[in-house]
Amino acid sequence: MKQVNQMLANPLLNVSQEKTDSTPTSLLSKSDVAKLWISLTQMYGTKWTKHHGESDTGNVWYATLRDLTPEQLLIGLGKCANCGNEWPPSAPEFKAMCKQNSDVPSAYDAYLECCKKYKSPSMKPWSHPIVYHAGKKTGWFNLGTSTEDKVLPKFTKVYQSLIDRLNKGEVFSSPDHEKNRLEKHEHGKRVKSEENKETGAKALQGLREMLK
Repeated sequence: MKQVNQMLANPLLNVSQEKTDSTPTSLLSKSDVAKLWISLTQMYGTKWTKHHGESDTGNVWYATLRDLTPEQLLIGLGKCANCGNEWPPSAPEFKAMCKQNSDVPSAYDAYLECCKKYKSPSMKPWSHPIVYHAGKKTGWFNLGTSTEDKVLPKFTKVYQSLIDRLNKGEVFSSPDHEKNRLEKHEHGKRVKSEENKETGAKALQGLREMLK
């Protein structure tokens, strides 16, 4: 994909002629979506046109994005250029990119973070709480052992649903990785965490079942 500054040098920067300087954040027109289409076609090439067509047939993208501003479209376009994913987003995914808080990583960056931290995830710091929750809902084992082409689509779907909830005002919390460290030292004694105790108890129960 081309560099982000090249992608942003496109017709979207010249927002709809119907808008005046007094309404810089007015809602989108169909012509804004048409300009977005040109930009995304330039960015993804035939991957875009084969997946989404030469134009917004049926106004599906317009209906999805119509409550956004041209400025938000530029934010989403920039995230597409920097996310590292060679495949184009769906309309809901792109809308989420446009509305993401600056501290929320792209779906692909979140996926990579989960793949790196799938072992003992509750004992590690996270860039954003929803990254941890997306990994948990997708399944840490799958993230650590499955190939990208198999697990990334599922992860992206889960991550998108969490972003939608975040945009509606839901608050997510990260695990307290300090509290959940495998072992703590208290008064000179090593003490296992609650998570470690629970894992051990499950293993012991499984052994007991086998011995019956």
